[in-house]
Amino acid sequence: MKMQWAWVLPVLTILTLSGTAWGQGYPQGYAPGYQPGSPPPGYAPGYDPSVLMYAPPGAMPGGQPGYGQQVGYFQQDGVPTPAPIPGGEAGAPMPMVPMPVEGDYQGGPANAEDFGVDCPYCGGAGCDHCGGHHGLLGDVLGIVAPYPDGGCGAVRWYDFSLDYMMLKREGAGRLTPYTSLGIAGPIVLSNQNFDFNESSAFRFSALCQVGPGSSAEFVYYGLFWYESTETVTDNAGNLYSAFSNFGTLPFNGFDETDQSDLQTARYTSKFDNFEVNFRQRWIAPSSRYQGSWLIGVRYFKLDEQMSLYTQSTINGGNAYYDTDIFNSLTGMQFGGDIWFCLFPGLRVGGEAKFGVYGNNAGQNSSISATSFGSPYLENGEAQDVAFVGDATVMLTYRLNYQWTMKLGYQFLYADGVALASENFNPTPPSFFFPPPGVNRTVNMNDNGHVFYHGMQLGLEFMW
Repeated sequence: MKMQWAWVLPVLTILTLSGTAWGQGYPQGYAPGYQPGSPPPGYAPGYDPSVLMYAPPGAMPGGQPGYGQQVGYFQQDGVPTPAPIPGGEAGAPMPMVPMPVEGDYQGGPANAEDFGVDCPYCGGAGCDHCGGHHGLLGDVLGIVAPYPDGGCGAVRWYDFSLDYMMLKREGAGRLTPYTSLGIAGPIVLSNQNFDFNESSAFRFSALCQVGPGSSAEFVYYGLFWYESTETVTDNAGNLYSAFSNFGTLPFNGFDETDQSDLQTARYTSKFDNFEVNFRQRWIAPSSRYQGSWLIGVRYFKLDEQMSLYTQSTINGGNAYYDTDIFNSLTGMQFGGDIWFCLFPGLRVGGEAKFGVYGNNAGQNSSISATSFGSPYLENGEAQDVAFVGDATVMLTYRLNYQWTMKLGYQFLYADGVALASENFNPTPPSFFFPPPGVNRTVNMNDNGHVFYHGMQLGLEFMW
């Protein structure tokens, strides 16, 4: 029995020591006969794997609970010198990093930047693992920091988005005069007097993943309504309309439209936008930049109405002119977006889309007056090419895993469309307004443009 323990005890001792050595995570090559201080194959000169072993909490000076002190090497004055690297998880080996060139290390605790590589956790954006920081912006917003899950490498994604939009329309087309003060006098009412206020509506979009980094998306925004009414008055009845070429043809104008004391012009406009797109996303190697390109189909509908009412107390008559315009634009569009991560959970970016479309435009007009019974009606159509482009700058702030808040400013421009103001036809019908012989033809102008801009505020939801 004593003889048995004489050989069993030495064997158990050897196995225990050997198991302890390999269990502490020594690199390959650290075996009996290894000389501390000499590097295993493939490691930098001066590398000593003995300092990388795991240890119980507090077992090594400077070590965090669960592992020993992690040490990297930099080159100072041609001599590899150890320096502690902060970060890492309990039980995980120290990530190997390449040796920087001489002079990179400036003293103090080393981090990933000292070794010329981006942090594997944040891509160089700054986090607790690499000891980096977010700069002044991160310090200021630290109290209300966004949800940082996924870091800067988190893919820009949502399933549903609902935005509140407030857009202002600029201008009402090229100059079209309606009323003068006095015969051939100065113009006191024209489409340039229209001033549209901001209009509010909602934007809805939904995404469905169809492949790696690719998605099909549906976008709708519309129900925008713009209205402007302008009125001029003159108690002396000295207002003259464009129908009589401002009181010159015939001289002193018509009973219903001239020598009037009141003339009112009203302009209304609305539009709707539908899109179906395919979007492919990409991420830059550093993860700080990412974006996408898209191709899709867009339908843009623009409807307008312009009316002019004239009243002559002196002549006891009045007239009403109305023209309704519709534009239906359909075609392909191209575009994309790009995003920059300020720090995890907070991004700034922009998106742009444009396309050439076929426009099916048309108009319906009517003229009525007290001197005749049935109103005069006419209509016209035109098919032409149009352009639509929009651009948006945005800031996204991640609230939690599922919700992200978005703030942006959008620009929308359409060219090659028919406008109600530019399709106003002042030629009087021959059988309504004497003298006879005036030939009125349908006016169909589809060379106008519209421009909208304004803010949007919304929420994005992700399952």
